Order: sequence, then C-alpha cells, then structure tokens
Amino acid sequence: MLLSLTGGLFQISLVALLNAHHHDPQSGQSPHVTDKRQVEDSLLYEGCHTLKFIHEQYHLAKISLALLLIENTLYILSAYWIFLVTWELFKLALAKIDRGHECERTVINKYIITAMILIFVCTVISVVSVVSESEIHRTFHLVLLLKQFCVMVSVITAIISLIILKFKGRTMEQLHGIQSTSPIYHRLKVILIVYAIFTLPHSVLEFVRSTASYEVFQSIPQIFISTACILYCLFGAALAIVITASQACCLNMLRPVLPHHVCELPEFHNIMQASQSGVTGMSSKCQEEKEPVEAPNPPVFVFTDIENSSKLWANGSDDVIDEAIQIHDTVLRSILIKFQGYEITTAGDAFQLAFHSIEDAVNYCFEVQMELVRAKWPHKLDGLIPATRTERTWNWKRSTIFRGLRVRMGIHDANEVCEGRVVMQQHPVTGKMIYIGASEMIAQEIGDVGFGGEILVSSRIANYVSQYPSKLKSVCRPSYHSICDVSALGLSVKLYQILPKELYGRRKVFDKRKIKDVCPVAQTSEQLDTEEVISGTSVQTPRGSLVEYSLQRSPADGTRLLNSNETGKTKHLVYNAW
Repeated sequence: MLLSLTGGLFQISLVALLNAHHHDPQSGQSPHVTDKRQVEDSLLYEGCHTLKFIHEQYHLAKISLALLLIENTLYILSAYWIFLVTWELFKLALAKIDRGHECERTVINKYIITAMILIFVCTVISVVSVVSESEIHRTFHLVLLLKQFCVMVSVITAIISLIILKFKGRTMEQLHGIQSTSPIYHRLKVILIVYAIFTLPHSVLEFVRSTASYEVFQSIPQIFISTACILYCLFGAALAIVITASQACCLNMLRPVLPHHVCELPEFHNIMQASQSGVTGMSSKCQEEKEPVEAPNPPVFVFTDIENSSKLWANGSDDVIDEAIQIHDTVLRSILIKFQGYEITTAGDAFQLAFHSIEDAVNYCFEVQMELVRAKWPHKLDGLIPATRTERTWNWKRSTIFRGLRVRMGIHDANEVCEGRVVMQQHPVTGKMIYIGASEMIAQEIGDVGFGGEILVSSRIANYVSQYPSKLKSVCRPSYHSICDVSALGLSVKLYQILPKELYGRRKVFDKRKIKDVCPVAQTSEQLDTEEVISGTSVQTPRGSLVEYSLQRSPADGTRLLNSNETGKTKHLVYNAW
C-alpha cells in the first residue's frame, strides 16, 4: 500500500510539472525542442508517470526526487518480500513441516535485518545521487537496473516454485474425504499472476527506455504506456488484496454500500456465515474445485502402523515426536490423494484406508515407503530407538533402506463371494464411511503382523502383483511370509511380502529379525516359492477375484465359522504380532 501511495504522489508531482511547462513552453526547453507539443513529448519521455529516469535538460523538484527515491526503495523491498513469501510458501508446501516458534522467530529476524540492509544501501545510493548532480542520471540508471533485476528474480522464483510444486508438491489436499486445491499452491499462483500482470508491462517499458533511442520510444502506442503505468501504480494495492483479503473480507467491507436485495441473497449469507466460522480461507474458485472422494465399494483395504511407537513416544522429546508425526501424517495423506484413496479413520498413529483397486493400493504402499525414506526427518530422531536408526545396504551401489519412522502396512481386498458382504455405514460424527465385515477384520489383522517398513498382503493381492507387473510403479516379486491366524473368525490366512525393487535390501533385515523374534503367527519353517502361491489363486479384474475362500486358508484348518449374515455382528480384534 505504501508503494502505491508513494507512486501516486510522485505522479501528481509530475503532472504539476507538466502543467507548469504547458503554460511556459520555453522553460527547460532543450536545444532541439521548438514548440509546445515537442516539449510535452519530451517531458513524457523523460519521466512523466511512465519512466523513472531524469533527463539531462530537466530537473525534478526536491519533493519529487524524494518521492521517486522512496518509491524505488519500496519497489525493491516489495520484490524482496515477494521472493521471501514465495520461498517460505514453497518450503511449507514441499516439506510440510513447521519450524517451531523459536526457529521461526530467528528466521524472521534474519529477514528483517536483510531488509534493513537493503533500505540502507538504497538510501545511501539515493542521497549520493542527489548531492552529486553530475552522477544523478547514471545513478538512477543503476537503481533502475537493480529494481528490474529484483523483479525478474522474484518472478522467476515464483515460476520455478510453481513448476516444482505442480509435480512434487501438494497441489491438492484432502480433508474428511474432500479434495480441494491446496491453499498454499493457490496463493503462490495468485501472487505470480498479480506480479506478472501489474509489473511486467512496466518493466518492458523501462527496458525499452534504457536501451532504445528517443525515436523508438516515441513509436510505442500511448495506450500501452498509459496502461503499463496505471497497472504499475496499482501493483501494491493489488498485492495487498490478494495476500491479505478474502471474498468474505471484501463483502464485509462493501456491505454498507451494497443494495439491500444483494445482502438478502442466500449466497451472500452463506459466504458471511462461512467467514464467521473460519471456513472461508480461500477464494470461491478454490472452493468450487472441491471434489468428494467416493468411498470404494468393494474396497481394497490398507492398514498402517508405526513400529514401536509407544517406546518412541516414551524416549523422544515433544518437539521431535511432533515433527516426526507431522511428517508421517503428511506423507501418507498427500500420496493418498494421488491414488484416489479414502481415509476411513485413524487410531493414534495407525491409518485405516480404502482404495478402488488393487493397483492403486499397492502403488500407494510402494510410494509411501519410498517417500518415508526420502523425507527430511529431524536429526534427533535418528537412532532414538532401534526402529528409527538409519540403515544402508551395498548392492551395485550404496542405498538407504531405512530412515526415519518405520511403518508396517497390510493389504487385503474385500470379496463378497468368498468372505461375505462388507457393510458400509456412515459415521454419525465424522460423516465418513466405515466398513464392517470379515474382510475388514482380516485386513486389520494383516496390518498388525509385519515389521516396520514391511508390506504384507493376502493371496489375491500377491496373485495380482505377479500377474500384472506392468501396472506397478516398481518391479516386485511376492515372497511367502507366514500364516496369520484370525482367531475371531477361526481362520488362517497366508501372507506374502512385497517390496519395491529399490527397497529389496530390507528383506535380509526382515529375515534376520524373523529368526531372532518369537512370532506366534509366523511359521518361518514353511517356505513356499511364488509359483506355488500363484497356482492356487486367480485374479480376473483389478478390483479382486472370485477365487474360493478356502484358498486363502491353511489346508489344515477347519471350516468357515461365519456366514455373511453374521459378519455384521463380529467384533474387532486388536491382533499384536509381538
């Protein structure tokens, strides 16, 4: 706002200068100017509300010079501020973590000191240029180039940030099953658009003025010069509106002057009510882009859990634990949107998810495990407990297989023919769909069996992974893991391990732990190869198969205890593998 105010005052002083020369055409006239029209054209060329140069034959009043210097300084500061905002929003959208109060205050102080240095440098240059009139034109030329350089750096930074976030960041976010444009990504895009519209035309104009001749500048249409200057003067106000204001804020400000029938419209009341409840934090366009994620039916369940989380909470400090959990939750939720996953609920650090296809569920688990290794975990988390120690392996090259929190994952698809119907109900409080049935109970048991960083699946999932390798984002060969007893259903389910090729080194770690640990559900003495697994199952579509339920059970087990009518009455069993 100060930038727009200062620029407006400077333009008023220049208009006054033009009026003075209009009444006295010979005042300040250069040798090659012979009539009033040429004088006005010359003054327009020199600096009249379009350019920030001072012609050698004419001099501005002291007040105009002061306003010009202040405006240039504020413009450089605004470019610096845009760069900072873009950089901070970019880091927030990409890293998805909070620095904490103390660190945040330190960073803010550093930015303030840098801004003060910029103000001091610009002030010194301006004072020197005014005192030494012989150097005033060259000095202002340097200031102009510095200003345009700052503008270009800010614009390029915003463009690069948007491109990176488009492919690697959070362009979409999910809340209670609803997808919407990320407010951070949307705000960055709006800042870039405003910056480009309100500053680039004027930057081009000044570049032409500094490099081209007087005749070339005269050939520029007056409408372009006027439009560029008006947009330039409104840049500060436009930037303030798009960054600090919202739709509800503008309507609230304009409410006293709006017609009565407009204020009585239902849409007006809805916006105002949303603003009072704190819901309206983004533009109406951003709100319109929300798309509900349909609850999968039939679902492919994915259950996750952090290994040794209770021990970790007991040993770690609050700031480390909070940051680690925030990274964990953000990774799982941000990737969930990519594969159209549905978040059923969370229980502590455990996630219960559902997908529309086996392909999406498996690829989701692969990408989550890879992203957890790549995530920027707090340094104090490394080695806090054995389950957070960074581990690397040597194959053809050195690669990291464990880093940060280790998350176990279990995948199981619902099949009505084999396991009975899965009942879908809407939770009365959250409004989310919940699933009740034998398939959901089996998936929950599978999710509790593995080690941290391990992905365990049932037979149908393993069969699909082997039959459709081209649908997966990474090469994978299922390997037999163990037999899981689902005591609540009186069943034993064969489990298979799948891992992305980049994390194959984890298998040796898991094999060593299986030998050491006494696991009541893992019968490691029975080793079946993948061919035996595949021969007993059949997958017809990506959503599952109609294979006989007995193929998922141990051959020595008894008969099925529950039918589809009893499924809805079963109780959840928290199954602990250790």
